Amino acid sequence: MTTLRVLCWDDPRCLAPMRAAATAFAAARPGVRVEVAGRPLAAFNDQPIGEAAAGHDLVVFDHPMAPRAAESGALLPLGPAGTDAVGATQGSFDWQDRSWGIPVDAACQVAVSRPDLLPGADVPRTWPDVVAFARAHPGRVAVPLFHSDLLCVLLSLTAAIGAPIGPGGFAVDDAAVELLCELAALVDDDLLYRNPPAVLAELATTGRWLYIPLSFGYARFSARSGTAGREPAPASTGARLAWHDAPTGPGGAIGTLLGGAGLGVSAASTAPDLAAEFAAWYGSADVQRQIVGPAGGQPAAAAAWGDDDLDRAFGGFYSATRRSMLGAVRRPAHPRWPRFQHEAGLLLRDGLAGGARPPGLAAELRALQRRHGIPSDVETKVVPA
Repeated sequence: MTTLRVLCWDDPRCLAPMRAAATAFAAARPGVRVEVAGRPLAAFNDQPIGEAAAGHDLVVFDHPMAPRAAESGALLPLGPAGTDAVGATQGSFDWQDRSWGIPVDAACQVAVSRPDLLPGADVPRTWPDVVAFARAHPGRVAVPLFHSDLLCVLLSLTAAIGAPIGPGGFAVDDAAVELLCELAALVDDDLLYRNPPAVLAELATTGRWLYIPLSFGYARFSARSGTAGREPAPASTGARLAWHDAPTGPGGAIGTLLGGAGLGVSAASTAPDLAAEFAAWYGSADVQRQIVGPAGGQPAAAAAWGDDDLDRAFGGFYSATRRSMLGAVRRPAHPRWPRFQHEAGLLLRDGLAGGARPPGLAAELRALQRRHGIPSDVETKVVPA
């Protein structure tokens, strides 16, 4: 018996489709077993990739981890993905002309509302509208500002304002930092310690909030029961949520940052060829459309994002956020990025909690960026150490 050990993050979006796929993969291959384990979302965001890969054959990981995974030897290089992934997800796990993960999950930061409490016509569409709405409805707007997400929120605001974010780096934008500080002042303080799934669950189950302008999307919060013969994983209890494109900036551009996940083969795998076969199979268009999506996952395959049946099964999530997904920007690819993102998130959280002024917060962030060697020139080409 050959056992493949897969490490996910511990949310139904990752665990449920992986377990369904593990059963199907093993059923077609006598003598193969696939074990699925989970780790907290905070570990998915912040844990060093070498620690995550140790003791597993495959690991679900965030694309900014790819350069570090390559340089540390934590993951094995893979052949090119055989399936077109949606938007910037395609190629997001490539580094130095090699692929270190198969795209298997796609997401970006989008807006979400309670349609039973807020009519669609009243949902803000621009950032000035968001600020005005939050001022007019104190305590009814939320933004997940957990430290792992804070830099992502800032980068989405940066993209909306029109400041460049490139593969080599980004420049801290004063206007984006000012808008982040303004948003943080308009929402409840406890949101500095809440991640997207927790905030979305509360949005669905209480009347505390009406609207979230930026959160990584989770299709399962809009799941309907079987459509076209498919039975998707049930949503969390409570009201179904309505999804919208991220708010636009002054130039009309949607500002949103790419999330999602890839499946990589651990250098510690005892069955690397079989693990690579599983990764390619799990990322294939058919498996993404027929197993991953209906089980409550969020496929990376472009074909799944264009699947009308899947879209209906999840309350229009895919069609409602597709424009954002196609326009999402990637975080810079740099081996030091994961550590920088973690420290930047803590810096921003502490600054926002302490009422820091935007110019001072921006200056601290620039200093941290310099210490980690993250270029402020978006065209800088990062070379291996």
